[in-house]
Amino acid sequence: MSNRARACVFLIGLGSAWNAGNVGPIVPQLVDDFDVSLSAVGLLSGSLFCVGVASAGYGGAALSERLSVIAGLRLCCLVCFAGNALCAMSPVFAGLLFARLLSGLGLGLAFLFGGVYARNTGGDKLVGLFGAGIQLGVAFALALGGIMEDAGVDWRIAFALSALIGISALPLLPRRSTAEVPKHEPIGEVFEQAATSSRFWRLELVAIASFSVPIVLGAWLVHYLVTEGGLTATVAGLVAFALFGISAFARDYGGQLLARGAGHGVLSLGGLSLAAAGFVVLAIEPSLGGALVAIVLMGVGLSLPYAVVYDEGVRVIPESPAGGLGLVQAIANTFPIPVTPLLGAALAAGNGDAGWIAIGATVLLGGLLNARPAVPPAAR
Repeated sequence: MSNRARACVFLIGLGSAWNAGNVGPIVPQLVDDFDVSLSAVGLLSGSLFCVGVASAGYGGAALSERLSVIAGLRLCCLVCFAGNALCAMSPVFAGLLFARLLSGLGLGLAFLFGGVYARNTGGDKLVGLFGAGIQLGVAFALALGGIMEDAGVDWRIAFALSALIGISALPLLPRRSTAEVPKHEPIGEVFEQAATSSRFWRLELVAIASFSVPIVLGAWLVHYLVTEGGLTATVAGLVAFALFGISAFARDYGGQLLARGAGHGVLSLGGLSLAAAGFVVLAIEPSLGGALVAIVLMGVGLSLPYAVVYDEGVRVIPESPAGGLGLVQAIANTFPIPVTPLLGAALAAGNGDAGWIAIGATVLLGGLLNARPAVPPAAR
C-alpha cells in the first residue's frame, strides 16, 4: 500500500466531511448578511446538506450500476468543489441552499464509494484512515473557521477554502481500480424487510447517534458556546476541533475493542450512556470547563459503537446484507434534516439547553434498547 493511496483515501474523507463543519463558525455573518433566522441557517447547514447526503445513500443502487468506484470518487471531488464554489459566489440565500445540497451529495458519494476503495486498496487499516479523515475534516473546518471568524475574514473565503480542500484528492486518484461496490438489493424489497424488523430499528438508533448526531453538533456547537458560554469563536472552534479529534480516536479504538471480543451491547450501552451524560453537561454548563468535560464524554461515547453499526448492519436483514447496511446509513443521515433547524429555533428562543437534553435522551434510548445487541451472537 503506497503513501499515495493513504493520502488519497485520507483526503477523500477530509475534503468531503469538511462540508459538515464549515457553516457552524460563520453563523453570525450569514444571519447578518442575509437577514435570516437561526432556523434558516439550520436548514442550510444541516437539513438540505443531509438531504444531499441521504440522497446518495438511497440512490446507491442506481449510482453503483452506472459509475465505477474511481468515477464515483472523481464525481465526489467535483461536486464538493462545485457546491462550495457556488456558496462562495452566490449573492442570494437561495443560492446557498441549492449549493448545500451539492455539498451534502459530495459527502454521500464519499460514504458510498470511499469505503469500498479504501477496503480494496488497504484493508481495514485504510478504512480506519478513511474514517479518521472524515472526523478530522469536520474538526479542522470548525477550528479554522472559528479562527477566521475572530479575525474578521469574510464568510465567502471560508467556502472558497472548502472548495479547494474538497477537490484536493482528485490529482491523487488512480486511473482505474479493481474495487467494486458491493451488490445493492432493490430498495423496495429492503424497505419491506426493514419495516417489520424491530432489530433494524433498534440498530438504527445506534446509527443515528454515531453517524448523525455529530453532524448536528458540528452545525451548532460553536455558535452555542459563543452565545451561551461566552467563549470567543476561536476558542469555541478549538473546543469543537477537540471533540471531533477525540471522536476520530474513539472510532478507531472502538473497532479495536470489537475485534478483541468486546460485547456489542457493552459498547452501545456504555458509549451512548457516556454521550448522553455529555449532552446534559453541555446543557447546564456551557462554560469552557463544562464544554471540555462534555466533549470528552460525547466524543468517546458517540464513537465507541461506530463499528457496531457496520458489524451488525450487514446482518440485521440477512436476505439483504448490503442493502440493509445502506438503508441503516441513509435513514441515519436523514435525522439531521428536521433536527438541525429545530435546534436552531430552540437556540434562538433561549431553549438550547432543552434541545441538547432532548438529543441526549434520544442517544440514551438507543443505548438502552441495544444493551441486548440487535443481532444476537448466535446470528453473527
